[in-house]
Amino acid sequence: MFSNNFRLKTQNAQHFARLERQPTGLANKSNVALCSDNIQIEGIANILGRINDNQNNEIIETYKKYYKSSYETYMHNETEVLIEIVLRKIVKWDYEDGKPYRIFIDTDNKQARKEMYPIKSIL
Repeated sequence: MFSNNFRLKTQNAQHFARLERQPTGLANKSNVALCSDNIQIEGIANILGRINDNQNNEIIETYKKYYKSSYETYMHNETEVLIEIVLRKIVKWDYEDGKPYRIFIDTDNKQARKEMYPIKSIL
């Protein structure tokens, strides 16, 4: 997975992305969310075609440069597709002096803000 200008590009096998089971699977303009550790990313997914299509040559060169073993393993697999995710919102949980904060990044408006997360005691 790599990014450029608030766009992530990743490859995946067609059956893992549930592409062949429309409408429940991933389709162009699908809302998607990615979560890892304390970061949540929301965006719109677009299928760019088979990973080895000529239109994806520039992306493939970057992929080969940074992920050579993955490239060699999956590049010629006919089920591999390239997916672009246009990032819309990024939220990161963070702590400052033991207090929880959320950092919001709005990529559409190119704005960021930090908000303290309110903790209310139930006692």
